[in-house]
Amino acid sequence: MVMRIGLISMAHVHAEGYASELEKRGLLSGIYDEDEKRGKNAAEKHNVKFFSEVDSLLDSSDAVLIASPTNLHRIYVERVASRHKHILIEKPLAFRRDEAEAMVKSASEVKFGICFSSRLSPVYITAKRILNEGVLGHVNFMRIRVAHSAALDKWFAPDNWFVDRVRSGGGGLLDLGVHGVDLLYWLKGEPPASTAALTSNASGTYGIDDEGALIMKWRDGALGEVEGAWTQRAGFNSLEVYGNLGTLVTGLPGHTLLVNRKGEWEDVAVTVAQKTVIEDFVESIEQNREPVAPAKDGIISAAVMEAAYSNSGTELKL
Repeated sequence: MVMRIGLISMAHVHAEGYASELEKRGLLSGIYDEDEKRGKNAAEKHNVKFFSEVDSLLDSSDAVLIASPTNLHRIYVERVASRHKHILIEKPLAFRRDEAEAMVKSASEVKFGICFSSRLSPVYITAKRILNEGVLGHVNFMRIRVAHSAALDKWFAPDNWFVDRVRSGGGGLLDLGVHGVDLLYWLKGEPPASTAALTSNASGTYGIDDEGALIMKWRDGALGEVEGAWTQRAGFNSLEVYGNLGTLVTGLPGHTLLVNRKGEWEDVAVTVAQKTVIEDFVESIEQNREPVAPAKDGIISAAVMEAAYSNSGTELKL
């Protein structure tokens, strides 16, 4: 039997891509949107029914993908979970740890995945294998940059939820940095113990942070640096991992993945097949396993971001 997946909200910038993939795979059962006009337009474009009530969409679906503003995540998750439907949700899960924990608890009897697509990247899967094999030895430091030019090029309208702290929870650091936080946590294999951050409204385009950096520290002394920004036109969204036996780097021009163990750089072949978050989510249901990025791991990134934004205004003046 073909699985039926409903799409809740077209608010997120990735929602159109999700709708297209679900339609192409013959999985899209319908669309609900808190913005009726937007939802009807999307439903017409993707040849499915628009549902004016969430429950009506759930009647016609086995699972849902939630792409709403972040402040609506809990409302939708708890409603969907009460109907025993599986859930895939956009990141971040929440901008507070207690909200994230409540959602995960409410959905404990269904498959609940989060759209951390980096975990499905062939490059990062290969990097994790290298780390797990101990090639780099003890990891001392990691760094990742995730950035684009959204603020410089005014991607969002002034009233878009992405640039409203109440609805989004944060700006560039949260929006893009959450990918980096989750990736470093996943690569390390354990959650960080502490964090600190600084944010800036570098462009002045929106009334929210558009540039930020945070540092995480693990119990074994390892550090991880994450930059998330809407203020950069060019650059390398690279990952760097430094261990006592070697170094790993991704994202440099002309190279997919580099490892240096004895003073010489070696290109490492990446042979893992690419999957999408939707593919993995469907497989997790069919195979009765956890998604590669289970929503419970979103609690960690929510906790890090909550702490980071809480202390981002604390600066030691020089």
